[in-house]
Amino acid sequence: MNTSAAPKTSFANVWQISPDFAKPWQKPKTARRQFCQGLAKIPVFCQTLANHDFRGATRRVLLFSLFTFLFSLPAASAVAAEPPPAAEPPPPPPAVCEPTFLDQLAQHLYRWYLDESDLDPGRIKSDGFRFLVRRLDRATDEGDKSEWAEIRLPQMNLGVTLKRPDYRIEELDLAIQSDLFRIVNIFRLDAAEPEPGAGWTVIDLPLDEMMARLLASLDAATFPSPGLTDRLRRACRREMRLDPDSREAGDQVLHIAPMSAVANEVWVFVENESLLMRFSADDDLEDESLWPFQELDVKSFDVFRRTIVTHDQVPGSNIYMTLDQVGRALFNCVVLGKRIIVINPDDPDAPPIHRTHVRTGRKPSGNPAP
Repeated sequence: MNTSAAPKTSFANVWQISPDFAKPWQKPKTARRQFCQGLAKIPVFCQTLANHDFRGATRRVLLFSLFTFLFSLPAASAVAAEPPPAAEPPPPPPAVCEPTFLDQLAQHLYRWYLDESDLDPGRIKSDGFRFLVRRLDRATDEGDKSEWAEIRLPQMNLGVTLKRPDYRIEELDLAIQSDLFRIVNIFRLDAAEPEPGAGWTVIDLPLDEMMARLLASLDAATFPSPGLTDRLRRACRREMRLDPDSREAGDQVLHIAPMSAVANEVWVFVENESLLMRFSADDDLEDESLWPFQELDVKSFDVFRRTIVTHDQVPGSNIYMTLDQVGRALFNCVVLGKRIIVINPDDPDAPPIHRTHVRTGRKPSGNPAP
Protein backbone atom coordinates (compact mmCIF):
# COMPACT_ATOMS: atom_id res chain seq x y z
CA MET A 1 0.00 0.00 0.00
CA ASN A 2 1.41 3.33 -1.12
CA THR A 3 1.24 5.95 1.57
CA SER A 4 3.62 8.46 0.06
CA ALA A 5 0.72 10.77 -0.91
CA ALA A 6 -0.77 10.81 2.54
CA PRO A 7 -0.63 14.14 4.36
CA LYS A 8 2.39 14.61 6.57
CA THR A 9 0.56 15.28 9.80
CA SER A 10 2.49 15.62 13.01
CA PHE A 11 0.65 13.83 15.80
CA ALA A 12 2.36 16.04 18.30
CA ASN A 13 0.33 18.90 16.74
CA VAL A 14 -2.94 16.95 16.30
CA TRP A 15 -3.37 15.95 19.97
CA GLN A 16 -2.42 19.21 21.69
CA ILE A 17 -4.90 19.13 24.54
CA SER A 18 -3.48 20.20 27.86
CA PRO A 19 -3.66 17.37 30.41
CA ASP A 20 -4.46 20.01 33.05
CA PHE A 21 -7.75 21.18 31.51
CA ALA A 22 -9.86 19.35 34.14
CA LYS A 23 -7.80 20.11 37.18
CA PRO A 24 -10.11 21.33 39.97
CA TRP A 25 -7.90 24.27 40.96
CA GLN A 26 -8.24 25.91 37.54
CA LYS A 27 -10.67 28.77 37.09
CA PRO A 28 -13.93 27.65 35.40
CA LYS A 29 -13.39 30.04 32.46
CA THR A 30 -9.96 28.49 31.68
CA ALA A 31 -11.36 24.97 31.98
CA ARG A 32 -14.24 25.72 29.58
CA ARG A 33 -11.87 27.20 26.98
CA GLN A 34 -9.55 24.18 26.99
CA PHE A 35 -12.54 21.82 27.03
CA CYS A 36 -13.94 23.40 23.83
CA GLN A 37 -10.51 23.36 22.17
CA GLY A 38 -10.31 19.63 22.82
CA LEU A 39 -13.73 18.95 21.33
CA ALA A 40 -12.75 20.85 18.15
CA LYS A 41 -9.76 18.58 17.61
CA ILE A 42 -11.64 15.25 17.75
CA PRO A 43 -12.62 15.31 13.98
CA VAL A 44 -9.02 16.14 13.02
CA PHE A 45 -7.74 13.26 15.10
CA CYS A 46 -10.23 10.78 13.58
CA GLN A 47 -9.35 11.94 10.02
CA THR A 48 -5.68 11.40 10.79
CA LEU A 49 -6.39 7.83 11.92
CA ALA A 50 -8.23 7.17 8.62
CA ASN A 51 -5.43 8.57 6.40
CA HIS A 52 -2.64 6.54 7.98
CA ASP A 53 -2.01 2.84 8.17
CA PHE A 54 -1.23 2.36 11.83
CA ARG A 55 -0.35 -1.02 13.11
CA GLY A 56 0.22 -2.67 16.45
CA ALA A 57 1.36 -0.56 19.36
CA THR A 58 0.95 2.82 17.61
CA ARG A 59 -2.78 2.25 16.95
CA ARG A 60 -3.35 1.07 20.52
CA VAL A 61 -1.64 4.16 21.95
CA LEU A 62 -3.72 6.53 19.82
CA LEU A 63 -7.02 4.77 20.61
CA PHE A 64 -6.17 4.78 24.30
CA SER A 65 -5.55 8.56 24.10
CA LEU A 66 -8.95 9.13 22.46
CA PHE A 67 -10.82 7.10 25.07
CA THR A 68 -8.97 8.86 27.91
CA PHE A 69 -10.13 12.24 26.60
CA LEU A 70 -13.76 11.12 26.18
CA PHE A 71 -13.94 9.73 29.73
CA SER A 72 -12.56 13.01 31.11
CA LEU A 73 -15.46 15.09 29.71
CA PRO A 74 -17.66 14.79 32.87
CA ALA A 75 -14.81 16.13 35.01
CA ALA A 76 -14.41 19.13 32.72
CA SER A 77 -18.15 19.81 32.83
CA ALA A 78 -18.13 19.65 36.65
CA VAL A 79 -15.31 22.18 36.83
CA ALA A 80 -17.10 24.48 34.40
CA ALA A 81 -20.22 24.39 36.58
CA GLU A 82 -18.40 25.15 39.83
CA PRO A 83 -20.40 27.81 41.79
CA PRO A 84 -18.79 31.15 42.63
CA PRO A 85 -17.30 31.56 46.13
CA ALA A 86 -19.68 32.63 48.90
CA ALA A 87 -19.94 36.36 49.55
CA GLU A 88 -18.53 37.85 52.75
CA PRO A 89 -21.15 38.23 55.54
CA PRO A 90 -22.40 41.81 55.95
CA PRO A 91 -21.02 43.81 58.91
CA PRO A 92 -23.15 44.24 62.06
CA PRO A 93 -25.41 47.30 62.39
CA PRO A 94 -23.27 50.25 63.59
CA ALA A 95 -25.72 51.07 66.41
CA VAL A 96 -25.01 47.83 68.30
CA CYS A 97 -21.25 48.40 68.10
CA GLU A 98 -21.35 51.79 69.86
CA PRO A 99 -19.62 51.75 73.28
CA THR A 100 -22.62 53.52 74.84
CA PHE A 101 -25.00 50.79 73.66
CA LEU A 102 -22.64 48.04 74.84
CA ASP A 103 -22.46 49.78 78.23
CA GLN A 104 -26.27 49.80 78.47
CA LEU A 105 -26.43 46.13 77.52
CA ALA A 106 -23.79 45.21 80.10
CA GLN A 107 -25.67 47.19 82.78
CA HIS A 108 -28.89 45.30 82.06
CA LEU A 109 -27.14 41.92 82.25
CA TYR A 110 -25.33 43.06 85.42
CA ARG A 111 -28.61 43.81 87.18
CA TRP A 112 -30.68 40.89 85.94
CA TYR A 113 -28.42 37.98 84.93
CA LEU A 114 -24.77 38.05 85.99
CA ASP A 115 -23.64 36.46 89.23
CA GLU A 116 -20.40 36.09 91.16
CA SER A 117 -19.05 33.23 89.03
CA ASP A 118 -19.62 35.20 85.80
CA LEU A 119 -17.33 38.01 86.97
CA ASP A 120 -14.64 35.77 88.48
CA PRO A 121 -11.25 37.27 87.43
CA GLY A 122 -9.91 33.77 86.81
CA ARG A 123 -12.69 33.22 84.29
CA ILE A 124 -12.30 36.48 82.39
CA LYS A 125 -8.52 35.95 81.98
CA SER A 126 -7.84 39.21 80.14
CA ASP A 127 -7.73 42.97 80.53
CA GLY A 128 -10.67 43.43 78.15
CA PHE A 129 -14.42 43.06 78.49
CA ARG A 130 -15.14 41.30 75.17
CA PHE A 131 -18.20 41.58 72.95
CA LEU A 132 -18.69 39.55 69.75
CA VAL A 133 -21.21 41.24 67.45
CA ARG A 134 -22.83 40.13 64.18
CA ARG A 135 -25.82 40.89 61.98
CA LEU A 136 -28.55 38.22 61.84
CA ASP A 137 -30.30 37.41 58.57
CA ARG A 138 -33.91 36.66 59.52
CA ALA A 139 -36.73 35.87 57.10
CA THR A 140 -39.26 38.70 57.21
CA ASP A 141 -42.50 39.61 55.48
CA GLU A 142 -42.49 41.72 52.36
CA GLY A 143 -41.78 45.35 53.22
CA ASP A 144 -40.43 44.49 56.68
CA LYS A 145 -37.10 46.31 57.06
CA SER A 146 -36.47 45.32 60.67
CA GLU A 147 -32.85 44.67 61.62
CA TRP A 148 -31.62 41.81 63.78
CA ALA A 149 -28.31 41.39 65.59
CA GLU A 150 -26.62 39.05 68.03
CA ILE A 151 -24.11 39.93 70.73
CA ARG A 152 -22.13 37.39 72.69
CA LEU A 153 -20.13 37.81 75.86
CA PRO A 154 -17.90 34.72 75.64
CA GLN A 155 -16.18 35.38 78.98
CA MET A 156 -19.57 34.99 80.70
CA ASN A 157 -21.11 32.38 78.37
CA LEU A 158 -24.01 34.73 77.57
CA GLY A 159 -25.64 35.57 74.26
CA VAL A 160 -28.28 38.18 73.38
CA THR A 161 -30.59 38.47 70.36
CA LEU A 162 -31.70 42.03 69.50
CA LYS A 163 -34.17 43.63 67.09
CA ARG A 164 -34.81 47.11 65.71
CA PRO A 165 -38.38 47.14 64.32
CA ASP A 166 -39.20 48.85 61.02
CA TYR A 167 -42.44 47.66 59.42
CA ARG A 168 -46.03 48.67 58.71
CA ILE A 169 -49.37 47.23 59.78
CA GLU A 170 -51.39 47.92 56.65
CA GLU A 171 -54.76 47.09 58.25
CA LEU A 172 -54.23 49.92 60.76
CA ASP A 173 -52.18 52.16 58.45
CA LEU A 174 -49.62 52.19 61.26
CA ALA A 175 -45.83 52.38 61.01
CA ILE A 176 -43.84 50.55 63.69
CA GLN A 177 -40.36 52.09 63.71
CA SER A 178 -37.62 52.60 66.24
CA ASP A 179 -34.04 53.82 66.25
CA LEU A 180 -33.24 51.50 69.16
CA PHE A 181 -32.27 47.84 69.29
CA ARG A 182 -34.06 46.00 72.10
CA ILE A 183 -33.48 42.56 73.63
CA VAL A 184 -35.59 39.74 72.24
CA ASN A 185 -33.87 36.80 73.90
CA ILE A 186 -31.03 36.06 76.33
CA PHE A 187 -29.39 32.64 76.34
CA ARG A 188 -26.46 30.77 77.82
CA LEU A 189 -23.63 29.67 75.55
CA ASP A 190 -22.16 26.20 75.51
CA ALA A 191 -18.79 26.46 77.29
CA ALA A 192 -17.27 24.06 74.73
CA GLU A 193 -18.46 26.13 71.75
CA PRO A 194 -15.54 27.26 69.53
CA GLU A 195 -14.78 30.90 68.82
CA PRO A 196 -17.08 32.30 66.11
CA GLY A 197 -15.56 32.82 62.67
CA ALA A 198 -16.42 35.07 59.72
CA GLY A 199 -19.10 37.72 60.12
CA TRP A 200 -18.30 38.59 63.74
CA THR A 201 -16.86 41.90 64.93
CA VAL A 202 -14.71 41.72 68.07
CA ILE A 203 -14.93 44.68 70.47
CA ASP A 204 -12.80 44.85 73.63
CA LEU A 205 -13.52 47.51 76.25
CA PRO A 206 -11.11 48.13 79.16
CA LEU A 207 -12.11 45.73 81.94
CA ASP A 208 -11.36 47.97 84.94
CA GLU A 209 -13.29 50.89 83.45
CA MET A 210 -16.25 48.65 82.59
CA MET A 211 -16.40 47.22 86.13
CA ALA A 212 -16.34 50.73 87.59
CA ARG A 213 -19.19 51.86 85.31
CA LEU A 214 -21.28 48.79 86.17
CA LEU A 215 -20.99 49.53 89.88
CA ALA A 216 -21.79 53.21 89.37
CA SER A 217 -24.81 52.35 87.20
CA LEU A 218 -26.71 51.10 90.26
CA ASP A 219 -27.21 54.74 91.27
CA ALA A 220 -28.74 55.78 87.93
CA ALA A 221 -32.36 55.05 87.14
CA THR A 222 -35.15 55.99 84.75
CA PHE A 223 -38.73 55.24 85.73
CA PRO A 224 -41.98 55.12 83.71
CA SER A 225 -43.65 58.42 82.91
CA PRO A 226 -46.92 59.31 84.69
CA GLY A 227 -48.90 58.29 81.58
CA LEU A 228 -47.18 54.90 81.32
CA THR A 229 -47.51 54.35 85.10
CA ASP A 230 -51.28 54.84 84.90
CA ARG A 231 -51.44 52.50 81.92
CA LEU A 232 -49.56 49.84 83.89
CA ARG A 233 -51.89 50.36 86.87
CA ARG A 234 -54.95 49.68 84.72
CA ALA A 235 -53.33 46.62 83.16
CA CYS A 236 -52.41 45.40 86.65
CA ARG A 237 -56.04 45.67 87.82
CA ARG A 238 -57.28 43.81 84.76
CA GLU A 239 -54.75 41.04 85.48
CA MET A 240 -56.14 40.85 89.05
CA ARG A 241 -59.71 40.76 87.60
CA LEU A 242 -60.60 44.15 89.01
CA ASP A 243 -62.35 47.04 87.31
CA PRO A 244 -59.53 49.23 85.87
CA ASP A 245 -61.69 52.35 86.21
CA SER A 246 -62.49 51.99 89.90
CA ARG A 247 -60.50 52.04 93.15
CA GLU A 248 -60.87 50.29 96.49
CA ALA A 249 -60.51 52.22 99.74
CA GLY A 250 -57.22 51.63 101.55
CA ASP A 251 -53.52 51.81 100.87
CA GLN A 252 -51.66 50.11 98.03
CA VAL A 253 -47.87 49.83 98.05
CA LEU A 254 -46.00 49.39 94.76
CA HIS A 255 -42.31 49.07 93.95
CA ILE A 256 -41.35 49.89 90.35
CA ALA A 257 -37.97 48.72 89.02
CA PRO A 258 -35.83 51.10 86.95
CA MET A 259 -36.39 50.80 83.21
CA SER A 260 -33.65 49.46 80.95
CA ALA A 261 -32.61 51.22 77.74
CA VAL A 262 -32.20 47.87 75.97
CA ALA A 263 -35.20 45.89 77.31
CA ASN A 264 -38.81 46.66 76.43
CA GLU A 265 -40.25 45.71 79.81
CA VAL A 266 -41.23 47.03 83.27
CA TRP A 267 -41.19 45.04 86.52
CA VAL A 268 -43.46 45.93 89.47
CA PHE A 269 -43.78 44.36 92.92
CA VAL A 270 -47.27 44.74 94.45
CA GLU A 271 -46.45 44.52 98.14
CA ASN A 272 -50.04 44.08 99.42
CA GLU A 273 -50.59 41.04 97.22
CA SER A 274 -46.99 39.67 97.21
CA LEU A 275 -47.13 39.73 93.42
CA LEU A 276 -44.28 40.27 90.99
CA MET A 277 -45.58 41.59 87.67
CA ARG A 278 -43.79 41.93 84.34
CA PHE A 279 -45.21 44.21 81.62
CA SER A 280 -43.89 43.99 78.05
CA ALA A 281 -44.93 44.55 74.44
CA ASP A 282 -43.74 43.74 70.93
CA ASP A 283 -43.21 47.44 70.18
CA ASP A 284 -41.96 50.40 72.20
CA LEU A 285 -43.69 50.64 75.59
CA GLU A 286 -42.92 54.34 75.88
CA ASP A 287 -44.28 55.38 72.46
CA GLU A 288 -47.65 56.95 73.29
CA SER A 289 -48.73 56.95 69.63
CA LEU A 290 -48.85 53.15 69.76
CA TRP A 291 -50.88 52.82 72.95
CA PRO A 292 -54.34 52.77 71.27
CA PHE A 293 -53.22 49.71 69.27
CA GLN A 294 -50.70 48.14 71.62
CA GLU A 295 -51.49 45.05 73.67
CA LEU A 296 -49.54 44.71 76.88
CA ASP A 297 -48.29 41.27 77.81
CA VAL A 298 -48.74 40.91 81.58
CA LYS A 299 -47.28 38.07 83.63
CA SER A 300 -47.82 37.83 87.38
CA PHE A 301 -46.02 35.62 89.88
CA ASP A 302 -47.14 34.92 93.43
CA VAL A 303 -43.80 34.94 95.25
CA PHE A 304 -45.21 32.78 98.09
CA ARG A 305 -46.83 30.07 95.98
CA ARG A 306 -44.87 30.23 92.71
CA THR A 307 -41.23 30.23 93.87
CA ILE A 308 -39.12 27.11 93.31
CA VAL A 309 -35.44 26.19 93.47
CA THR A 310 -35.11 24.97 89.89
CA HIS A 311 -37.38 24.76 86.86
CA ASP A 312 -36.61 21.04 86.73
CA GLN A 313 -39.16 20.68 89.56
CA VAL A 314 -41.96 21.62 87.15
CA PRO A 315 -40.73 20.80 83.61
CA GLY A 316 -42.46 22.78 80.85
CA SER A 317 -44.24 25.23 83.18
CA ASN A 318 -43.72 29.00 82.88
CA ILE A 319 -45.81 30.14 85.86
CA TYR A 320 -42.96 29.71 88.35
CA MET A 321 -39.82 31.69 89.16
CA THR A 322 -36.69 30.36 90.82
CA LEU A 323 -35.31 31.70 94.08
CA ASP A 324 -32.53 33.37 92.11
CA GLN A 325 -35.00 35.06 89.72
CA VAL A 326 -37.24 36.26 92.55
CA GLY A 327 -34.23 37.62 94.43
CA ARG A 328 -33.04 39.60 91.39
CA ALA A 329 -36.51 40.97 90.67
CA LEU A 330 -37.01 42.09 94.28
CA PHE A 331 -33.54 43.65 94.33
CA ASN A 332 -34.42 45.73 91.25
CA CYS A 333 -37.96 46.60 92.44
CA VAL A 334 -37.49 47.13 96.18
CA VAL A 335 -33.82 48.11 96.57
CA LEU A 336 -33.15 49.98 93.30
CA GLY A 337 -36.72 50.89 92.48
CA LYS A 338 -39.23 53.58 93.33
CA ARG A 339 -41.73 53.00 96.15
CA ILE A 340 -45.21 54.41 95.62
CA ILE A 341 -47.92 54.43 98.28
CA VAL A 342 -51.39 55.03 96.85
CA ILE A 343 -53.92 56.13 99.47
CA ASN A 344 -57.50 55.73 98.27
CA PRO A 345 -59.96 57.74 100.45
CA ASP A 346 -63.24 56.23 101.57
CA ASP A 347 -65.06 58.84 99.49
CA PRO A 348 -65.12 57.38 95.93
CA ASP A 349 -65.26 60.89 94.47
CA ALA A 350 -62.08 62.03 96.24
CA PRO A 351 -58.84 61.71 94.26
CA PRO A 352 -56.21 59.25 95.47
CA ILE A 353 -53.11 60.46 97.26
CA HIS A 354 -49.66 59.36 96.01
CA ARG A 355 -46.54 59.25 98.14
CA THR A 356 -43.34 58.40 96.33
CA HIS A 357 -39.99 57.43 97.80
CA VAL A 358 -36.74 56.93 95.89
CA ARG A 359 -33.65 55.55 97.61
CA THR A 360 -31.46 58.28 99.16
CA GLY A 361 -28.49 59.14 96.95
CA ARG A 362 -30.22 58.06 93.75
CA LYS A 363 -29.52 60.28 90.78
CA PRO A 364 -32.75 61.91 89.52
CA SER A 365 -34.21 60.29 86.43
CA GLY A 366 -35.83 63.43 85.07
CA ASN A 367 -39.31 61.88 85.21
CA PRO A 368 -41.71 63.47 87.73
CA ALA A 369 -43.41 61.21 90.23
CA PRO A 370 -46.92 60.12 89.22
